[in-house]
Amino acid sequence: EEATLAPQIALQTTAAIMIEKKKVTIQTKLTYAKNLHTVLRSLNNDVTILAHYIAGLRAMGAEKPINQAKPISKEILLAIECPLPVKVALLLARKTASRVDEIARLKKESFLKLSPEEVIVDFADRTKKSRGKPFLPENLCVVTGDLTSFLCENIPAALEDWPKQSQIQKHLPKPYTMHSIKHGCAIALIEAAANGLIEPGLVPLVLKHQSKQPLGPVTLRYAAGRLDLAAKVLRTQDATRHL
Repeated sequence: EEATLAPQIALQTTAAIMIEKKKVTIQTKLTYAKNLHTVLRSLNNDVTILAHYIAGLRAMGAEKPINQAKPISKEILLAIECPLPVKVALLLARKTASRVDEIARLKKESFLKLSPEEVIVDFADRTKKSRGKPFLPENLCVVTGDLTSFLCENIPAALEDWPKQSQIQKHLPKPYTMHSIKHGCAIALIEAAANGLIEPGLVPLVLKHQSKQPLGPVTLRYAAGRLDLAAKVLRTQDATRHL
């Protein structure tokens, strides 16, 4: 421990030792390592050792989540008995494929348009990845179709007492968590893409995943329960029929 504090020890080595000594899951260690890797690289520090440490964590399975949140359906969300602001927040989370914490951070100015036909939401700096990048395209979402009229009618009143994350979460029945809504949305969107109802590129866009691919690693993780559908979205069947 004293050695890591010595000035001749590289910061990246100190970072790797510090993370490894933490009594946390390997998934959390990977998160810490990636964040420190980004910070040190931005400061023009050598990150070779830290990069090797990250590669080692990945080889040990750190990219695999311990438990996936159980997807929750729209029907279950509709059946939940709760105060109106919470109901609005839950259904808005479903229609925008959002986590509970993302919805809880919304403000009055987050709603660019409210009409019975469409509700336009700007998540700006309200998501985990967009706090420093408010102009990402995935921050914008136009809600249409089912429940749009309900949201338009009730969002103004709900904003007067907009629920916090804890207030929304406590109304989710067990075993559902704050990630369950987004997991349910991911599967619904991937199913729609697999059936040719929407363009595959819309899946990560609506899920607010920064990806240059129709289904990147983060989106595939959310679809872990239905990788058979995800495989069809990737359209490898168009190639294999010629083999």
